[in-house]
Amino acid sequence: MTDSRILGALSVGDAGARHFRSSDLGGMVALLARLGKGAGAPGEREFIDLFVRPEDGRDPTQDLVVVAAPDGRILGFAALYRDDEFFSAMGPFLDPGLGEDMHRAAHALLNLLEREARNRDWDEVRFEVEGTSRQRLTLLHHRGYREVRVFRRLARMLESVPLQICLGPGAETLDSFASRMGEEPSRVLGSLMDKIFAHTWMYRAHGEPGAAQRLGRQGAGAGRVLLAIDELYDRPQGFLEWSAPGTGQEAFIDELGVLASGRRQGLGGRLLSTGLAEIRRSGARVVGLDVDQSNRAARALYERAGFEEVGRIRYLSCWVQGGRT
Repeated sequence: MTDSRILGALSVGDAGARHFRSSDLGGMVALLARLGKGAGAPGEREFIDLFVRPEDGRDPTQDLVVVAAPDGRILGFAALYRDDEFFSAMGPFLDPGLGEDMHRAAHALLNLLEREARNRDWDEVRFEVEGTSRQRLTLLHHRGYREVRVFRRLARMLESVPLQICLGPGAETLDSFASRMGEEPSRVLGSLMDKIFAHTWMYRAHGEPGAAQRLGRQGAGAGRVLLAIDELYDRPQGFLEWSAPGTGQEAFIDELGVLASGRRQGLGGRLLSTGLAEIRRSGARVVGLDVDQSNRAARALYERAGFEEVGRIRYLSCWVQGGRT
């Protein structure tokens, strides 16, 4: 049965949509608990990591919009964020108790979110939506969001990966290489990423000025970074970056890239095999990654390494400058 207090929250203004306040944290955590992990919403620790990090310029009172009941309960939320080059929005996530008012509340959240994006001079808003989230996909399609990319989510169990780690000639950790060269790790990795990815859709989406600037602000690497080194010129040719396993013993490969001049030489495969062994040694039992559906070469590389598809993610985008209110 739909809670009468929820209906009351939607009877005034734009369905009660407003910016997040610091006093809303308890209500947000309670909403996340009601949604559960199966809804695709972040947990409490993930929420705090995403939004409550002033040192990285993340401020939930600026980036997060909510629908709240008169008693302070948070009934739904959506957010803008710039965690990397191509993620720009998440949600909307709504309490199932909204019943028939869920649709209205979702549009209210998106109206406010899109206005905030225009105020920041963003040209577009792009959502990442799990393939199983049919309700959000339908809602975004109805608002004019169109699919721009489909990513396959792959995973592999690590029991069969050897524990012996031998970087061998031509491979080095980012920290070791940067120290040897007397450079900041963020500059080394950022420069390499710019050369590999500068002309891809990930960078074009928001006019990213360069990975070195972002990494210098946020820190180089989400976890560990392995470089493939050109031994003749002692320069990085490619890299593999992965996040350390969490409590679920699942690690994630964030990026794997090789310069155009170094491709078709087996560098990607060697980086991957060495990285998988290191990931297993760190305690992970399974490793996952996302790969662009259209990137056949990368998909083939991962499938040869034993990765199997476990889901799909869709990216939907809508032009917001000069658009709806």
